[in-house]
Amino acid sequence: MSKELDYQIAIADAKSLYTTPVMRNDRYVNTGGLGWDPEVFVSVDWKARQRVRQSEMRSLWLIKQENGINRTRRNNARIMNILDDKCPNASDIVKTVNT
Repeated sequence: MSKELDYQIAIADAKSLYTTPVMRNDRYVNTGGLGWDPEVFVSVDWKARQRVRQSEMRSLWLIKQENGINRTRRNNARIMNILDDKCPNASDIVKTVNT
């Protein structure tokens, strides 16, 4: 139930942004919305769009993982020719407290 409620709140917020007319100030900055027609907004299948976006992002992440080009500390060191390729916390001493 809470996921559906979150979705309905997000849709209401998005509809407000997308369907509010574009309003330019004296610096030509948009202080309004995106100016979509409300019928166009309602015609979009937002749940399907989100599923596609999530699968695209996951696919891109997997491709980067497989090819070793994701932005890890190790890859940054390799790409940018940095000597330190260790995790910034690797040298920290872990203190434990026995209770």
